[in-house]
Amino acid sequence: MRQRNKQINIRVTEKDRTKIIKLAAKSRCKSLTDYILDKALNKEIIQYDLHEINVRLSRLGGEINHLVMLSHQGKIKLVNLTKYTKELEELQEALKNIK
Repeated sequence: MRQRNKQINIRVTEKDRTKIIKLAAKSRCKSLTDYILDKALNKEIIQYDLHEINVRLSRLGGEINHLVMLSHQGKIKLVNLTKYTKELEELQEALKNIK
């Protein structure tokens, strides 16, 4: 038998508290603590790695900023933004697929 000597406190609404207690009572768990631990430790948690998307957004932002600076300096007058629009659409689609 393991010894539980550490405490974690959370705040919930009265509605959520009631629902959790009812679900725990219907489960095969011996106590509310057992139920919450089971849900917290045994349920698959999906984690997203947004590092690649952040890198792409950062690079894209830097490139667009550079174009703006060149435009303000009068070094360029017309820019084809199709490449950047396509990249932003791809990033937006990647973010939509995360949901």
